[in-house]
Amino acid sequence: MKTYTRVAPRDLFNEAKLLKCLGRLALLVVNAKVPEGLTFYDSGEPYLPEQDSSSGDIYCKQGIRFNFRGHELILLSGLNSRELYPLFWRTDDDEEITVFNDKGDFRSEFMEKLQQLQQVN
Repeated sequence: MKTYTRVAPRDLFNEAKLLKCLGRLALLVVNAKVPEGLTFYDSGEPYLPEQDSSSGDIYCKQGIRFNFRGHELILLSGLNSRELYPLFWRTDDDEEITVFNDKGDFRSEFMEKLQQLQQVN
């Protein structure tokens, strides 16, 4: 994918929300407030937000990856969301699972989907 054309101030806010959500998730991992097996890898590269050309959603193309028991989590944020933590997980079967509630806590649907994934392994 090619780098998308950014427009300020709109995309400053969109990318800031994405990075805030990823930072929240990384902090929960570091503080062991996540289900066992949820990890992240920070490559040390600059975080590079990119746009999914089919949906318009943004994600971090490089820099950080989240994983649950060997399955990479594809984490995205919708554009122009008014939510406080607008992060969702696009599963392998294209289901979109919202990760956080407005307080930054895990939503039950996210936890249930991780539990289902764990049972498959």
